[in-house]
Amino acid sequence: MSLQSQDSAGCGPHGGQNLSMDSTLLANDLFSAGSGVRISPDIVAVRAEDVEATHPCLFWACPPDEAFARSIAEQGQLAPVLVDLRSGRPSLVCGFKRVTVLRGLGRPVLARAVEADEMERGLAYLADNSGRALDEGLRLAALRYFAPLLPRERLALEIGPRLGLAPRSRELGLLLGFLDLPAAFGAHLTAGRLPLAVAAVLARLAPEDLAAVEPFFRTLAWSRSAAVQFVTWLFEAGRAADRPLSALLERDGFAAILAANLSPRDAIERLLARARGLRYPTLAGLERRFSELGRRLTRGTPWRVEPVQHFESRAVELRARVGTARQLAAAAKSLAALRGLGLWDQLWNLGEAGDDGEAGRDPPEAIR
Repeated sequence: MSLQSQDSAGCGPHGGQNLSMDSTLLANDLFSAGSGVRISPDIVAVRAEDVEATHPCLFWACPPDEAFARSIAEQGQLAPVLVDLRSGRPSLVCGFKRVTVLRGLGRPVLARAVEADEMERGLAYLADNSGRALDEGLRLAALRYFAPLLPRERLALEIGPRLGLAPRSRELGLLLGFLDLPAAFGAHLTAGRLPLAVAAVLARLAPEDLAAVEPFFRTLAWSRSAAVQFVTWLFEAGRAADRPLSALLERDGFAAILAANLSPRDAIERLLARARGLRYPTLAGLERRFSELGRRLTRGTPWRVEPVQHFESRAVELRARVGTARQLAAAAKSLAALRGLGLWDQLWNLGEAGDDGEAGRDPPEAIR
């Protein structure tokens, strides 16, 4: 491997005497940098194309932006990368963007040699990126790297604070929960389609049920409340029916909603309504019947009729929006006419045993 000394006589980092060095010679000059990592005090130049930059410790690696690339092109590489030379080929420990830009420019990479195990490589990468703004997806990627290396408790105690999270925080607990889910859910979280809070609900689902609900997060971006309600209702419906979710979802046409050419908002609203109806069929039936009767009662008037306390009371609520005295008089006149219609008893008696073919009510938790 051809390396180049940074401080060779008569030139800077891109010229000077060619030095034929190998990893054994460099290893003799390594000193301990703490936490078991051994690092060389010398900076050498390595051909960019020789650097292997695919190690899993580069868990936040992404293409450099234009400003970063321009800075390297104009100012040069101001900080060395770290490489492990023990395999015979420089294996990058940190500095992915610098290597990517320098490779494109055809310039050598300034590097320092290190010896580090998998744990130490990950910690070095975190330290090199300590100023980075972190979101849930980045934190999850880091936790995935360290998860096979540490017991869960040490993962929280040692890595959580390095990610800006207290070891006992709810956010860290939810992120750790994603480690136990299929990787697709982590991808949806990283893409912003799935909120972190849903991890606690997803953890209750059997593997086959997780596979059944995963497609609903592939293209739709869910809010926290909508996602938690959707998964909770489906989980409870499956448990109540003692059937796998795949069968319930197929029977009730959930896939057809995804296949329809709906806006994301409309698709989520319909999926939520369908899931709620699956979980609370009696309540959903009462609401449909009430809506039908209400429309028949108030058709052609400014009045709208709504149930009170989810049918826990026989009372109903009438509402009208008026903006002028003339509209008010018309609303009052139409209200008097509503008294003579024969649908009121049906409306007031909804929810009574035997009405509309449905007896009894959904469990108390349906009243929310």
